Amino acid sequence: MQLVRAPKACVKLWDIPSSQDLRRARVCTAEWPTFGRARDARLHSTPPSTSLLELKSTFRLELSIEMAAVDKLTPSDSRVQHRTYTVPASNHTYHYLFAEPPARTTVTGTALLIHGFPDLALGWRYPLVSLGLRVIVPDMLGYGGTDAPEKLEEYSYKSVTNDLVALVRHVLREAGHKDPESEKIILGGHDWGGMVAWRFALWHPSVLRCVFSVCTPYFAPISQPITLEVLTSIHSNFRYQLQFRSGECEARVGRDPARVRAFLGALYGGRALMEDLKTIDEGRKGLFDPEVGIPLDLVEQCRVGPSPLLSKEEMDYYVEQFATGKGGIKGACNWYRMTEINNKEEMELAQAGRVNIRTPALMVVARKDVALKPELAGKMKDFIENLKMVEVDASHWALWERPAEVNAHLTEWLRGILDREGRLRPSI
Repeated sequence: MQLVRAPKACVKLWDIPSSQDLRRARVCTAEWPTFGRARDARLHSTPPSTSLLELKSTFRLELSIEMAAVDKLTPSDSRVQHRTYTVPASNHTYHYLFAEPPARTTVTGTALLIHGFPDLALGWRYPLVSLGLRVIVPDMLGYGGTDAPEKLEEYSYKSVTNDLVALVRHVLREAGHKDPESEKIILGGHDWGGMVAWRFALWHPSVLRCVFSVCTPYFAPISQPITLEVLTSIHSNFRYQLQFRSGECEARVGRDPARVRAFLGALYGGRALMEDLKTIDEGRKGLFDPEVGIPLDLVEQCRVGPSPLLSKEEMDYYVEQFATGKGGIKGACNWYRMTEINNKEEMELAQAGRVNIRTPALMVVARKDVALKPELAGKMKDFIENLKMVEVDASHWALWERPAEVNAHLTEWLRGILDREGRLRPSI
């Protein structure tokens, strides 16, 4: 079989792939499935004599082909700057990555990218170098080098989006922008970052040019009280959140690097070791079960295989950040303790009828996301009038599994928006 390579990531926004390039990218992703049934069928039909090493090689080869098609950032990449900023109003210090287009090119805008759980700013390492914009990517509250306050109310969508507006204004001033208050940004999020992006569009619509989310659909605020227990009784695929909220994860994982590695591996597609397979539901594609969470017994014993989604250098960086960062596992899990607090704050939006998003929006659905299932995005068009929806053949970690395909969708959509605004210009 001949591999049709996906288009290499563009450095400049005006070099966005053509429609022919997009078709090639889709051929590439169709021929090289990652966590899908096709590969599982091949692995399960592998002769018993096949060694674990051979299985791992097959497993990683197919992922690496798609992932290698797109340039990506490394933890020590010279193309980005590591910066910090303390928001005066909240006194929260954020660590963030900052990147600009190459010298002697026209800056066409500013993008703010928001990660989810359990992730870091580096989670956007694939799309970051392909957008060709001035890009800001913070470690979110509770993660990495960013503060991890004890008071849960400080993690609310309203509080965090206020922080992010202040961060963007600061970065624009530092970049010499003549009028940072008037600059409208491109906003994107994944996982919890997607929820923050949608809520940003409600709390601060005047700041946005457009908004997109990968995996996370828009859920409109409601005017009635709700608890996580009630929510998970309605959506059984959200029951894993009860484990992450409980305090058990940080208690049993702590800051031990080996256990942190196992915890992250279990969430990043790592599998049980061969001798433990009999204790794991064979129907699942990994250790994460959306109705339960992850097997903390295996995590505590460090009996989790490596993730196929991260290189050793990347995983080492993630482990260091979660083991020694300000928030550790607890700070990241605090986001699962916010259901009631966010619901209470957002009642004013619902009661005032502020539940519709008029900003141009893109929703990237991951077909194999077992938690944020594709059907959850079915009612988004009722609330977002200018919405484009696309699908990628990936699990929850679509940004890493299908970087070429995700990038192609993002850049095609952005080009349409910027073309209409007359913002695309050739380099000078």
